[in-house]
Amino acid sequence: MSNNSTAPKPQFRFNCNIRSETGVFLDLAGGGGQNPAVIAYQNDTWETNPNQIWTVFLVPYSDDRIIIKNSGNNNTLIADGEGRNVRCEYLDDNDESDSVAYAIRPVI
Repeated sequence: MSNNSTAPKPQFRFNCNIRSETGVFLDLAGGGGQNPAVIAYQNDTWETNPNQIWTVFLVPYSDDRIIIKNSGNNNTLIADGEGRNVRCEYLDDNDESDSVAYAIRPVI
C-alpha cells in the first residue's frame, strides 16, 4: 500500500472569457409572466479583454465547487459563499494544493 500524501489536483474543465456589462433594465410587465417581462436599455459600458482567458477546474471530491484561475496573472477568483462578494487573489501557482485547500475548506 502506497503512503502518498500529495493533495489531489484540480480537474481541468474548460477555458473561457468573462465579460462584465452595466446598463439600465426596466420590468414594465411586473414580472408576472407577460411577454416581454423585461425591457433592457444597454449603455454600451461593457468591458472585456479577449486575450484574458479564465481556466475553470473542478475541485476534487466536490460536486459543486470550482476553481477559476486567470491565465494572465494566475490569480484565482474566489467566492466564500452565498451573499458574499467575489474577489480575485493570488494563490501559489507552484502549489496546486493551495488552491484545492482554499476551495474545499468549509464555508463559515
